[in-house]
Amino acid sequence: MPPCQCLSLTRSSSPRLPCAQALAFIYDKTLVQLLFAGAKERYGERNGGYTRVKREPMLRRGDASEMAVIELV
Repeated sequence: MPPCQCLSLTRSSSPRLPCAQALAFIYDKTLVQLLFAGAKERYGERNGGYTRVKREPMLRRGDASEMAVIELV
């Protein structure tokens, strides 16, 4: 489950089932609690576009793969 799908789970009115769904993907309970505590206020009005992908100019050492940084908007 990508991070943006975890954020869309926080928009639900009852947090029990979405919290359990997020715990199936993210194994840290405190991280899920923090996500559900602050995300509704921060992203409640947005209809999407929760993340920004920024490409890194350097290639990864070893296999020369492209790298990127994912940011929450």
